[in-house]
Amino acid sequence: MKTFKINTIYNMTWITDADRLTPFSVIARTAATLTIETMRIKKNNMRGEITRHRIKNWNGVEYVLPFGNYSMRPELSADKEVIKNASN
Repeated sequence: MKTFKINTIYNMTWITDADRLTPFSVIARTAATLTIETMRIKKNNMRGEITRHRIKNWNGVEYVLPFGNYSMRPELSADKEVIKNASN
């Protein structure tokens, strides 16, 4: 099974715009929840909102719903790994 790893950055794609990528950094995890940080550039500082989400599984890949559950929702999945062991 493909799982989320701590200190790794993952890209989330949007169903309405496949070219738009939103990076998230995994800060912490338990067996059931994932704590992530939205990577936003603000005055030369890559800091964003820190949120916690319930981990779901689909076809052996973990995913979370950072913006809630609605019909055109984006999903952050563990198979969209960008950078391993990202430093703060």
